[in-house]
Amino acid sequence: PEHIWPSWGEFDIIEGVHRANRTMTTLHTTPGCSQSDVRAGEHFTGEWMKGIDGDADNCDVGAEGQWGNQGCSQAGPHGSFGTPFNEGGGGIFAAEWNPE
Repeated sequence: PEHIWPSWGEFDIIEGVHRANRTMTTLHTTPGCSQSDVRAGEHFTGEWMKGIDGDADNCDVGAEGQWGNQGCSQAGPHGSFGTPFNEGGGGIFAAEWNPE
């Protein structure tokens, strides 16, 4: 079947660019996948990345108040990417996908 992004969703467990020193985990979806009830520090150890008007906790790539195609992005702890991560010996990333 034809896959029109992001109708099937996209789950990025490791994202980072240039000189970033922390990884991002991001979901990219169509409307209807808000994570606004998921709280940083309680449900995950990092923090929400910022959109235009606050936390990027709506996974819809066209969400109002977020950057285009941003999705819902969580920033991992400092040192989880880039030079500090490499200097610390690297590591393993894992994710569980349970759509049920």
